[in-house]
Amino acid sequence: MKAVASAQGRELWSYRPSRIPHQLAVASLLGSLRFPAQIEIDLAAFRVAIEKAKLRKDSWLFHPCFCALTAGTDNVSACAQMLTWVSRHETELTWRITCDRPLRIWTPEGGTTVPPGIHLSSSMVVDNSQANPNLVPIDLWGLSIGRWYEDMLAIKEEICPEKRAHIVTGTSRLLSAIARLERALPECFDWFRHATRLIIPLVRKKDGKVRSASRQQTLGAIFCDLAAFPDVLEAIIHETAHQHFYLTEMSLPLVGDGAAKYYSPLRKVLRPLRGVFLAYHALLHIQRFYLAAEDAKLVDSDRYEVVQQDLDIARTSMYQGRDDLTEAGREFFSLLEAGSA
Repeated sequence: MKAVASAQGRELWSYRPSRIPHQLAVASLLGSLRFPAQIEIDLAAFRVAIEKAKLRKDSWLFHPCFCALTAGTDNVSACAQMLTWVSRHETELTWRITCDRPLRIWTPEGGTTVPPGIHLSSSMVVDNSQANPNLVPIDLWGLSIGRWYEDMLAIKEEICPEKRAHIVTGTSRLLSAIARLERALPECFDWFRHATRLIIPLVRKKDGKVRSASRQQTLGAIFCDLAAFPDVLEAIIHETAHQHFYLTEMSLPLVGDGAAKYYSPLRKVLRPLRGVFLAYHALLHIQRFYLAAEDAKLVDSDRYEVVQQDLDIARTSMYQGRDDLTEAGREFFSLLEAGSA
């Protein structure tokens, strides 16, 4: 049985939902975009730059740095972050910002602090000609999304030596875990990179539970604890599966309007079918990950059995609610069951 599931898992990693619907969504929001008074820019030129990138199907349009559009986070920080990201790829776009206080900007290379004063876009952009396309950036402070969610590391917070040591150690572990994933399971790594553009760490709770999250408004970003190996990889697989699910349903709705609820093994409560579908989809990928990781000698864990039990429960709920799926949802579920999506 494990051998069959392992073979199906190889097909599972090959699925790539289109990022074009997200790119179209970004472009569709340009008409309502208004920049804060501190930012001077030719709006028409900005819109043209995005439209050209959309027509070229540029992959950089799929990124959480567009939260100023996708999440309505139109503060100075979010808008400056978005413009810096666009200017990194569209070098002819020019703009100017007036800062009355220091402004932190995230870049894949680590980021920069812009001092108070007037600054041209050319001084805000980091040269990316030597950038590593396989680099999985970490945004410690969540600067890329221009807003702060509960349990994120707060940039204004004074970091004590103990917490600083935890951040350094945890970040090192995270990067090491991802590097091990790339070496041992390159197909899984490519699947992960298709949908995850960066990782935003969470403040680890004392209860020892590993937490992770992702949001449709911040597509491309996943949030997770700086946990130990292999727990951190499970969290990454879990949230990347959600990213793939979000992208898939941007093309076609998967769940109908039914109000019925079904049992979800992850939250251990009755949930609308979409929530159960999300759980089933994530559990299937986590199960396949552990199978592949054991085959590749990456992990030696009994976690597979626990995940399999939860997956069986989620699968039962999915079959109970199958009639509440759309035609596209039933087809997608059948493909997942066959291991080819």
